[in-house]
Amino acid sequence: MQEVAGGGDDDDDDDDDDEYVFAIVGGDHRGKVVVNVGGVPMDMIIDSGASASAISQASWEQLKTCHIKCVSQQNTKKLYAYGAASPLEVSGTFTADITMRNKCLSAEVTVVKGQGESLLG
Repeated sequence: MQEVAGGGDDDDDDDDDDEYVFAIVGGDHRGKVVVNVGGVPMDMIIDSGASASAISQASWEQLKTCHIKCVSQQNTKKLYAYGAASPLEVSGTFTADITMRNKCLSAEVTVVKGQGESLLG
């Protein structure tokens, strides 16, 4: 079981490290697909407009109890909800193999503090 590396606030204003997601909370649960994240199936919403994939802290805790296979890393990016002026509070990031419909890729996923929908960007 891997722990997410701490994602401390980085006052560096380098916009190249900024990532964007459309929504993180609410929703009516339509458009969810089951994907395999590090060997663990989970529901995610495909967010084709997002430049990052994101899950909630609660989802991360659930993945850990299911023994997700991943590599944790230091968070160096700021993550913004679409149209927001201030970044979301990030716990950390991890890289895992994500499989959907017989296609697999290694992707970075950002863990956002609190609860909300899991987004595949």
